[in-house]
Amino acid sequence: MKKLFKISLLKRLTLMASILLLAVPPSNAQSYCTSDGQTILGRRVWIDRFEAGSINNQSGSNNGYANFTAQVATAAPGAVLPFTIVSDNNLILSLFNARIWIDYNNDSDFTDAGELVFSGSGNGTLNGSITIPATVASGNKTMRVIIQRFGQPNPCGNYLLGETEDYSVAVTPICDPDAGTLTAESSVACFFNGSALLEATANGDANVPAGYQTIYVLTSGTGLVIEQVNSTPSFTVTAGGLYTIHTLVYNPATLDLTIVVPGQTTGFDVNGLLVQGGGSICASLDVAGAPITVEDPNAGTLTSTSSTACFNSGSATISATANGDANVPAGYQTIYVLTSGSGLVIEQVNSTPSFTVTAGGLY
Repeated sequence: MKKLFKISLLKRLTLMASILLLAVPPSNAQSYCTSDGQTILGRRVWIDRFEAGSINNQSGSNNGYANFTAQVATAAPGAVLPFTIVSDNNLILSLFNARIWIDYNNDSDFTDAGELVFSGSGNGTLNGSITIPATVASGNKTMRVIIQRFGQPNPCGNYLLGETEDYSVAVTPICDPDAGTLTAESSVACFFNGSALLEATANGDANVPAGYQTIYVLTSGTGLVIEQVNSTPSFTVTAGGLYTIHTLVYNPATLDLTIVVPGQTTGFDVNGLLVQGGGSICASLDVAGAPITVEDPNAGTLTSTSSTACFNSGSATISATANGDANVPAGYQTIYVLTSGSGLVIEQVNSTPSFTVTAGGLY
């Protein structure tokens, strides 16, 4: 008799609750299908606190539904996202069933394969975890959390004794390539036979994820104008000035280097496309790089005042005029040297191209 009475009482409560379901509208606006936990004779079960990633929401009772999609948990594809559900109620026991869905393909429902990401039960508190599929596309996804006292929750519809809360999950790929640093072989280089070789050595602190490549970029000036790209940190230049060798670690599938126009595109332009520079492409550029100053001292040419000179009172003055084609870098000085014979034996040094000699010959 007791068993029959309990069954009869449960049927009565269910019938009364069904009447209440028609009378109580959803408590909050919902962008997905309506889901709402209903009371039975003033009794209610609710999600008191929900934690997942950076979400830690002590919400209390929300009369069956609450929209918290402005609260976002961030996770990378393939990552595990732990969560905690703490329930509360005005019943004798704290038992509940829980399910969580994530709309991975953003089609505004939770019915696709793999979108039911957790199903379990708890007593007051439930801890669990969600594994984000490695193949899921990046972006914000709606996450629906439902607890229910009787039976297993469905993502849509009204139900007895429970609560639904909607949150967001931002699926963001881990961006951890690191260009590392370089050390220049010398901070100053000098021209030899019309060119200078610039070289640097990687310090071994780079991180190159699978599928990524490493290239080296040579820029000029403080504006970091890209001049050359090479597979090794070695470049030959034919003009003086400030140069910098940079390391770029990138994924060819996401960064198209054909956008680089030598002599126009700058390192700042490229950096602006990357996550580290405020852009959206996952790559790493060592912006500081290894700076090298190429010095281009050029003695220029001279024109002799006369190709022959005669002695006068035992000596002769020979002089020349600079043709204005010299290059004297900062910190450099100019002196003039007098040599004799075809062997260019140095005879005198002067601050001007004028010398007095006391013997005949070729100077």
